[in-house]
Amino acid sequence: DVPGLIHSLGFDLFNIPSEMMWKYTRWVHNSAGLNLVATSGKAKTLEARGFTNVAIWDRGINTTRFSPSLRTRAMRQRMLGDLPDD
Repeated sequence: DVPGLIHSLGFDLFNIPSEMMWKYTRWVHNSAGLNLVATSGKAKTLEARGFTNVAIWDRGINTTRFSPSLRTRAMRQRMLGDLPDD
């Protein structure tokens, strides 16, 4: 949300209206093959403003694949050698 950020920081570049900043930002991003956002709320906001190719980047950890329950002493030794636990 470049236009919103610029406004919230008080850097309204050359007094360019917010809608013009959105138009420019949309033009730049719609040229991309993919626009990643962190939340579904941000995706909805951008899509409502005409942005295309918007996808949520799930930045979390796959807890099925990476879980404390899968921890083994052998893997810890393999990965960290003789480093202490703390």
